[in-house]
Amino acid sequence: MPFKPALKYTGNTRSSPSSDDLRAYIEPLIDSKDQNQLLSLSDDAAQFALDLLWERLSSLRPSSEQLANAHRTQLRRLAIRLVMAYDMLPQALRLHGVECLESDASFAGSMTDIHRGRYADKDVALKRLRVYLQFTGAPKTQMRQEFHCGAITWKTLSHSHVMPFLGISEGIFGRTLCMVVPWMENGTIIRHIRALRDHGQLSGSGFSHHVNNWIRQIASGLAYLHSEDVMHGNLRGNNILITLDGKAQIADFDMTRMSETFLETYASIPGEATRWYSPERLDPELFDMDSNRPTCASDVYSFACACVELYTLEAPFSGINNYKVGGEIVKGNRPLRPTSPDGEPISDRLWNVITQCWAQQPSQRPSADEVVHMAEQVLDSAMVKSSSVPPRSSSSQSGKRFAKTPTKEAMLPLAPTSTRQKSDSSGIVYQCFNRWFRRTGKAE
Repeated sequence: MPFKPALKYTGNTRSSPSSDDLRAYIEPLIDSKDQNQLLSLSDDAAQFALDLLWERLSSLRPSSEQLANAHRTQLRRLAIRLVMAYDMLPQALRLHGVECLESDASFAGSMTDIHRGRYADKDVALKRLRVYLQFTGAPKTQMRQEFHCGAITWKTLSHSHVMPFLGISEGIFGRTLCMVVPWMENGTIIRHIRALRDHGQLSGSGFSHHVNNWIRQIASGLAYLHSEDVMHGNLRGNNILITLDGKAQIADFDMTRMSETFLETYASIPGEATRWYSPERLDPELFDMDSNRPTCASDVYSFACACVELYTLEAPFSGINNYKVGGEIVKGNRPLRPTSPDGEPISDRLWNVITQCWAQQPSQRPSADEVVHMAEQVLDSAMVKSSSVPPRSSSSQSGKRFAKTPTKEAMLPLAPTSTRQKSDSSGIVYQCFNRWFRRTGKAE
């Protein structure tokens, strides 16, 4: 009979199995079709299994072969199951020797603080999960597990336009969870663009050229995430950073589940982030969906909003109250066609990409792979065609607050807007969030 760590490993030195025994027992379970036995191990055996699984995952690199990538995804999902079952991490993800260089955070988000640190003789960003200290009991355990699952996912990814993940530091901020990533001196893409313009750069047609190139890079990173079965869930300017050599990298993906844990505990209505949310995430029931979890289609919608943000350097629907924005999105209203800060018009090709990406119906949006192809065409056409196009008259948008989702003009057909879209926007957003409260059991 084979050795069963779950039954025999008690932690006593005399009865503890050797690593060879553990490997001989666990490796066949990892390869078997029925992996449920991996969920009934002792803690020490579970840690060995998770470390062994991580060893395999680390040896597999992204491949152009679909079968190889499917195997990586399967192993990653198994690792996440073990993380959730045993509330532990692969030891390789725990970093030692991390230093915090500042007592006050350099940046602060809705859930995290970012401190500058040092690791392995390099500057790093220490992303501290500030809201973790507000939790107790089961919600706190759930947030920690979601945090660990996000770390597992992020660490297995590798792409030139996805920010690398270094690991987790568990003691640097006491009892607070902390991710360690490279320090980006240029900061977020919006901050970087503003800084360049303050120094007299990125003006005129040069603005469009650089922004369009970053848009292509962002689309490439998003397509890679989707190929790895990873949804971003919060794609926006604040989550796109610029490397020292000027490349755009996507960060903070797979954080949505932690956000949901926070909302379910405190029943908070989402704030500014809703400006990048697709209509089906704001009102799933209207689209016959039972969850507002992010999808490939909702990420593509957010990508379109991010494109407008990069041109205007402002959040979508700037000047409109957060509570009203959700209702406008569900009604099918969108931000107006933008121009650059210098008044340069956005190209017809790029505007066509944007309008397809934020189509009202999820099924009518292009895939991220298709978006990459279209973004490359935008760049190619700009190189062929002179950028000195006379600015369009602003009179066509005079008095307008929103752009409607296109119908006949779009390359992809769009379904007609719902009859419910005639109702007041504040009423719609109330209905959206009231449904969310009912799902979380916090309705009045």
